[in-house]
Amino acid sequence: MRQEGYSSAKHYMIHVQIPPFQNRIDPEGRKIGFGLACDQWGRIDKKVPTASFSINRRNEMAKNKKWGVVPYREKEDGTIDILVVSTAKDNWILPKGNLIKRIGKKRTALREAFEEAGVLGKITDKKGETYEGKEETLHLYPMKVKTLLAVWPEQTKRKRRWIRPEKAGRWIKRKSMQKAVLALKT
Repeated sequence: MRQEGYSSAKHYMIHVQIPPFQNRIDPEGRKIGFGLACDQWGRIDKKVPTASFSINRRNEMAKNKKWGVVPYREKEDGTIDILVVSTAKDNWILPKGNLIKRIGKKRTALREAFEEAGVLGKITDKKGETYEGKEETLHLYPMKVKTLLAVWPEQTKRKRRWIRPEKAGRWIKRKSMQKAVLALKT
């Protein structure tokens, strides 16, 4: 479909802030500037008005939604342990990831447990719980661990560790994940 004023060649938009337009805001709260329409070789074709997201996009964007599990095992003395996995920055988290629509929420959570922690198990609460964090919304299901695998997809990227639920605050920095662990304990 051709737009008025465009040639049949492909055009690419490059956003440039030009001083008279830097502080103008469109009705949706986005900053307005000028874009330069370029052809496929990067030659400037013409200037066209564009709207862009403001610099502070975090507040304007929806929170990330993640699905995961709280993997646990019951010990002979009746207590439970929680399995946590490391991140690239040596923080400790629960296995979680983005929803894979074609397999559903619970199977996405189980898949993340397999990929990130190398565990197989059964979800014990079909409803799960939702926890609000600063940057994301977590949908977590408690999962009783049946098998701890020796080899798993992300074993070169992650370490795993069993912890007591009371010590979750010491190992897990994210408050929403700490709440999930403490909720499982009770």
